[in-house]
Amino acid sequence: MLVTFQSYSVWSDGRESQGPKIYVGITSHCDNVTSTTDFFPITDKISLQSLFPNPTNERVVLDIKLMQKTDLTIDLYDTQGRTIQQFTQTYADGEHRILLEIADLSAGVYVVKIASDFGVISKHFVKE
Repeated sequence: MLVTFQSYSVWSDGRESQGPKIYVGITSHCDNVTSTTDFFPITDKISLQSLFPNPTNERVVLDIKLMQKTDLTIDLYDTQGRTIQQFTQTYADGEHRILLEIADLSAGVYVVKIASDFGVISKHFVKE
């Protein structure tokens, strides 16, 4: 029997003198898998609507909703924290679908980090 549970952490970061940014971290714990933590800002200005498919083989699709124009820096990391891919682009307000090609990556767990003026989102996925 596989036992899974989650723990939640909430904190504030006010270092940029633009008012505090509030974040939540969700850590998933399993009997046979290393724990992973996904981070999300508590704001209505950016949201990761979905990351799919997960697990995946060839590409990851990010559906992102923005309430204001912003630069997004998207980084892909391996479990050792090494940067695998990175790009920065300006996006208008609205909904955006971003494709990350990962067919050439080894099987394993990876983290997508989306940085914006409104905070940072990180979410893990599994490459089969």
